[in-house]
Amino acid sequence: LGDVYKRQYLDNRNNPSDGYYFSISNDLAGLGGDAHYLRSGVGAGYYMPLTDKWVLGLTTDIGYIFGLDEDVRLNNRYFLGGGNLRGFEDGGVTARDKQGLDSLGGNFQATATAQILFPLGLPSEFGMKGKLFADAGFIGKPDGYDSQTMWYSSKIRASIGFGFLWSSPLGPINVDFAIPVLKEDFDETEYFRLNFGTGF
Repeated sequence: LGDVYKRQYLDNRNNPSDGYYFSISNDLAGLGGDAHYLRSGVGAGYYMPLTDKWVLGLTTDIGYIFGLDEDVRLNNRYFLGGGNLRGFEDGGVTARDKQGLDSLGGNFQATATAQILFPLGLPSEFGMKGKLFADAGFIGKPDGYDSQTMWYSSKIRASIGFGFLWSSPLGPINVDFAIPVLKEDFDETEYFRLNFGTGF
């Protein structure tokens, strides 16, 4: 059972250059299923042109999940890295099992991104833009956290990088090169990522 409230005032949904959006979501599980939890999230973004062709985008996303009379299961928890925190692998920022090094997720997450899109001097029909970005994020503990068997840090992780956005006929394609600047020893990092999705 889910509910989403969203307000969007963007000039382009896939590659915005002006406007903002705001969303609130709630997801209740337990009516007829075997998992019981309430997940709530808030997301927001603001885009503004710096010049005719340079665009600044600021986005943030916050989510929290708690179990209803039971611990939140692994597959329902939050994981940071990859698309929501570049410079880290999918699930690279999370509580981690000390023995098997498995990602254990968390019950809370928050991310923020600042990104600038700019022209590369290519003909417009190529649909190519460059970008500079900085990502930051925080992950909460999972249910059942045990410092004896798990690694966890409440410190903020962050990365900086550059990349390219190609507005292909199949949709936006992002190529990102990112360097973690705030990380923990047990985090899993990656420096290159190819992603199909929105421009920001």
